[in-house]
Amino acid sequence: MLKSIYSKWRSHIFFWLFYAFYFYCVNYLGNDKMSVKASMLTVPYFAIVFYCVYGILHCFYKKRRIALTVILLMGFYILSGMLIYYVLYGQFAIKIINGAYVVQNYKFHWGQYIQSLLVIHGNFTILALLYYHYKGKLAELDAKLEAVHKQLEAEVKMESYEYATLSAQVTPHMMGNIFINWRDKLQYVDSELAQQVNETYKLMKFYMDAHQVEGVKSILLLDEVNALQRYLAIQRAVEKIPFLH
Repeated sequence: MLKSIYSKWRSHIFFWLFYAFYFYCVNYLGNDKMSVKASMLTVPYFAIVFYCVYGILHCFYKKRRIALTVILLMGFYILSGMLIYYVLYGQFAIKIINGAYVVQNYKFHWGQYIQSLLVIHGNFTILALLYYHYKGKLAELDAKLEAVHKQLEAEVKMESYEYATLSAQVTPHMMGNIFINWRDKLQYVDSELAQQVNETYKLMKFYMDAHQVEGVKSILLLDEVNALQRYLAIQRAVEKIPFLH
């Protein structure tokens, strides 16, 4: 189970690990007190924004429930903003974040805070929208491939049914009557040719029976050898240059 989960989410895991490293490096340039621990606590919040927005799009926007999608997104953004405010600036703020993620001696301004919040939400909302569009295109391609596969299967079945229908119209009994009629007419004119006609009928009947859709699935080796001997006998009779043994 864990292996299947890892294989499914492997690309996501590597992406967020890489982004955590990138986020730490970028913020460390402006705040040398930025720690890896603070980065590892911050990036999961970005992931929550991404997956929550994608989940809302997948569950509601995909079903064309646009009004509910907008309401849920706005509610999520408001709750997210309140959570970040209390984590960074509230009385229960996490000390590992204060002084590490927030630059010391920084004077809080609501305008700058809201601007930063909009940038964070905007960036990961756009990323979620792109991922939603990407997954939608993949689903469309999978559906088209599945449709093509079913169409090919239907064509193969149709060809099989057409063959069965045509072969049913040409019954061995009817062909046998034709060949027997030819053999009887040739019996007194050319006995050797009459024998070839008779052997040709037996050979043709063997392969007709072997290719019946609802026929046997296996053929005895002895029957196969006899059919091959008939074919070689006919071939030797009609070829000007006999087979070399």
